[in-house]
Amino acid sequence: MDLSDCRDACLRTHVACLHAATHALVKGEAHPRDLVRMLWDCADMSLVSANLMSRGSPMYTVTCGACAILCEDCTAQCGDSEDPVLRQCAEDCRNCARLCREMAAGHAAVPME
Repeated sequence: MDLSDCRDACLRTHVACLHAATHALVKGEAHPRDLVRMLWDCADMSLVSANLMSRGSPMYTVTCGACAILCEDCTAQCGDSEDPVLRQCAEDCRNCARLCREMAAGHAAVPME
């Protein structure tokens, strides 16, 4: 797999999660606080993963594994929503989770000395 595909998916997910979190905050009580917190967590981890891949850090496999977990959680929480913003976020997260899982499984992280 090409590293840039995963990095680009992480960047799309970062933007989608921030957009969805802002959208959920504007909607207020229609969306629970735990959802917003999860979206922020996913946005942060996807950006960290993209940054580590961009600079060639050997630790990107670790962050990609964590990113996949958060993206899968986002997909589960937002995927069945009637809200189109949350559904789009879930779709971006689904793709990112798949690519991050492949990246984390396909490459062993180099231990820091």
